[in-house]
Amino acid sequence: MKTVSVVIEAKKGEKQTGRFLIDKAIPYPDIERGRWRNSGGIFREYQEDIPRGIGNKYYCYLLAEGVTVKDGESYSRTSFAGYEDSPGAFTVRGKTLGEMTIELTPGDEYANIKVRGFDNPTTSERDLIKDQIIPQLQKFINENAEELKQQAFKKIAENLKGRISGARQELDELEKQAETAIKNLKI
Repeated sequence: MKTVSVVIEAKKGEKQTGRFLIDKAIPYPDIERGRWRNSGGIFREYQEDIPRGIGNKYYCYLLAEGVTVKDGESYSRTSFAGYEDSPGAFTVRGKTLGEMTIELTPGDEYANIKVRGFDNPTTSERDLIKDQIIPQLQKFINENAEELKQQAFKKIAENLKGRISGARQELDELEKQAETAIKNLKI
């Protein structure tokens, strides 16, 4: 995850600057009945399958003014511009775009854009975002793709280790319960 400053000009001569947090989308596999549940395609589903990998999607979140999220640090919606009126959201034609999230896949001309939380932008808002914000985000992603990928791999490894640790704790608890049950067996 990295941050980038983006400048837009919604009204001629009036520039607005915002900071976006960019994070590579990753899968979150889980353990179910002693097996990996294949969430995101990093494990083989069948013997012959080749794992699909982690894909090429990025999430871009507009950060609130004054929020500093260091590269690799965790974050939450409270860090986003427009969330519960946090400052830093772009204004277009007197209307705030509020909390803004953009899902991007490099090379794909379509981006999933949400403004004011979970709303779709109006046509003019979408055009402004496509013309002024997305090219800046795409450029940044292309320039930082390798680092974002390495951060994603590190996060996946940490998540997998955490799942294994949790499963070990559950097995330890089950073993204790089994030992207690065996001690209390009566004929």
